[in-house]
Amino acid sequence: MEHFTVLDLLDLDLKEHNDLMLKCIGGRPGLVRELTQADLNRPGLTLSGFFENFAYKRIQVFGRGETAYLDKLHCEGKTESIRELFTYPIPCCIFTHDLQPHEDFIRLAEEAECPILQTSLNSSEFSLRAMRALSDVFAPTSI
Repeated sequence: MEHFTVLDLLDLDLKEHNDLMLKCIGGRPGLVRELTQADLNRPGLTLSGFFENFAYKRIQVFGRGETAYLDKLHCEGKTESIRELFTYPIPCCIFTHDLQPHEDFIRLAEEAECPILQTSLNSSEFSLRAMRALSDVFAPTSI
């Protein structure tokens, strides 16, 4: 595949136990961002301010732990690491368990034109399905 975007990920026609159950909840202009890696990243360390070796080219997956940490940062008014997160050209952020980020997170994502997606799947199941789907997308093809 020549180019595979976040919109292509949303449009993947996967059935039953492969369905990623994704919907876009913010940052629509960024749906044209290209996905270049089949790997995923859980940005817990990044949210705490540790940006060394940040795998920003990967899809960022926010599960219960990451979302609870975002809630803590929001309550404490500490948005520096979230602001810094969006200075990187990350392809998209995906919230599992139908979790909803705060409005300030969505606003920062919108400003950076970074898509925010949501799935009802738990983090483990989403990761398993996404890795399988992306491995197929990025598998070498023979002509």
